[in-house]
Amino acid sequence: MELKTILSIVVTVFFWASAFVGIRASLDDYSPQNLALLRFLVASLIFLVVALFKKIRIPEKSDLLRIFLSGFIGIALYNFALNYGEQRIEAGIASFIVNTVPIFSALFSMHFLREKFFMRQWIGFIISLCGIILIAYRPETNFTIGISVFILLFAATTQAAMFTLQKTLTKKYTPLECTAYAIWSGTFTLLWFGPGLLDEILAASMSSTVTVIYLGIFPAAIAYLTWAYVLSKLSVSVAATFLYFVPIGATLIGWVWLGEIPTLLSIGGGILVITGVIFVNQKHNMIKRSEKENKIHATSS
Repeated sequence: MELKTILSIVVTVFFWASAFVGIRASLDDYSPQNLALLRFLVASLIFLVVALFKKIRIPEKSDLLRIFLSGFIGIALYNFALNYGEQRIEAGIASFIVNTVPIFSALFSMHFLREKFFMRQWIGFIISLCGIILIAYRPETNFTIGISVFILLFAATTQAAMFTLQKTLTKKYTPLECTAYAIWSGTFTLLWFGPGLLDEILAASMSSTVTVIYLGIFPAAIAYLTWAYVLSKLSVSVAATFLYFVPIGATLIGWVWLGEIPTLLSIGGGILVITGVIFVNQKHNMIKRSEKENKIHATSS
């Protein structure tokens, strides 16, 4: 795997992990829909400025529907569902639920992109999922199954759907273009569901507003861009496995930001997560090496 791809994964995971804590903190002053709207207005503005200096092509008419759906599903629906779910469920448990994304991504990529999936990869998924469960488990938490859980699971499916749509677009457009298209179309959709944004900004604390701006710049603009780059280099099913690191990052950031000390179960869960991701990607690397050897052999023949 190239160094640039690895760095893109690290940046994405770190900023998306911080987003769970930032969203939870901002919901004291902002409604779910206006939090999402303000966050992506900031991100959209950043990409408008970037578009003045970088060449961002006008997309082809045949791709407009997929572009709109990637923004509507992966930006508007996902973030509204995530924010709504985090109103009632703490950030750590929310990150566990949402990070079932790799499972949905695997299913979507198998069905729509015809990506190959092997038993070893399923075993790796299960190992990582067990690690996530250990990270999220808190004996003192009153974890009840409610509508918020299903809303967060819905958020996971929307994000997986976006990854699948974006993968098809990265074959024709640059990561910068794919990200700009998705964020602009998602923000356009959110404009119709965010009444009273100015009133909430005026009433909100400075710390909440600064946090939302942070969410717009780093977990939105930068992390979505680096993730689009990752998708341009890896299959959806393999790329999505790295999202299992997000709850680990959320636990560490919660430790620093909120003073939540990780438990021994969390540490053990982190080891399982890393083991599962390595397990999946060993198989991926073996397939890549085999394909490269076959090409060399075919060329020499």
